[in-house]
Amino acid sequence: MPRKSITVELRLYEELNRVLPEAERKRTILRTLPAGTNVGRLIDFLGLDREEVDLGLVNAEPAPFSRMLADQDRVSLYPEFESLNIEDVSPLREKPLRRTRFVLDPSLAELARLLGDLGYDCRCPGEASPELLAAMSRQEKRILLTRNADMMERFALERCYCLESDAAPQQLREVMHRFQLEPGNEPQTQLP
Repeated sequence: MPRKSITVELRLYEELNRVLPEAERKRTILRTLPAGTNVGRLIDFLGLDREEVDLGLVNAEPAPFSRMLADQDRVSLYPEFESLNIEDVSPLREKPLRRTRFVLDPSLAELARLLGDLGYDCRCPGEASPELLAAMSRQEKRILLTRNADMMERFALERCYCLESDAAPQQLREVMHRFQLEPGNEPQTQLP
């Protein structure tokens, strides 16, 4: 007699957790699904939009939406990767969801100009308060670039990077390296 259901171990990462009850967030949980469920249908059952999921792993292996799930499979679902290029890893779509966008502390206006010249989406509002920068990072899903080391903890930011370098050309190299923005990964440009 064929199985009517399967049970999978499921782990959602970062903002994907919002569809789970508070007690199930950021941990591995069990889910019972109809037999014949694939990764795409699991995402649908969870109430997520497939465009929110950048990488799906089944038993630690990258899996496409069409991958059929079996009883006791371990499934991990990840949102957009902002600081890691997964183009060669994720079989879910031809191009990953990655859209690296920045908001910069006003003191980093020269870095914002350099990144903008390379074609990256940057906002650097003059005279912006730390509270406004944190709100922009959250609401617009932008990585906050700052030299203020306590911004991430102070505002509980998920997207924040504190630069070590003082000069804009070195800061540019630091950002390009940290977020794997080597020419060819995003806009086709040359580093200065």
